[in-house]
Amino acid sequence: MKKVVAVLAITLAVFGVAFGAQNSKVILHIDGMTCGSCATAVRQVLRKVDGVKDARVSYQQKQGVVTYDPTKVTPEKIAHAVTEKLPTYKATVVK
Repeated sequence: MKKVVAVLAITLAVFGVAFGAQNSKVILHIDGMTCGSCATAVRQVLRKVDGVKDARVSYQQKQGVVTYDPTKVTPEKIAHAVTEKLPTYKATVVK
């Protein structure tokens, strides 16, 4: 039983590293946010984009940090999703 657990742990570790290597991060500048609810709305839109793994948004800093799979989506498409779904906000790629 211990051997099975050890093999499973090694397999998960190897695949976890391989899958993690596919993720990239992008910083978006987001104009138009004025409160925490604004940041929540933007975060919800970002997390619904296919390929986005995580999104953290700050209205104070007027930015979002998005972790995404570059094989599924580009930074420009991520930014466009915000502007398309929430026209009062303007998202642009910083880096």
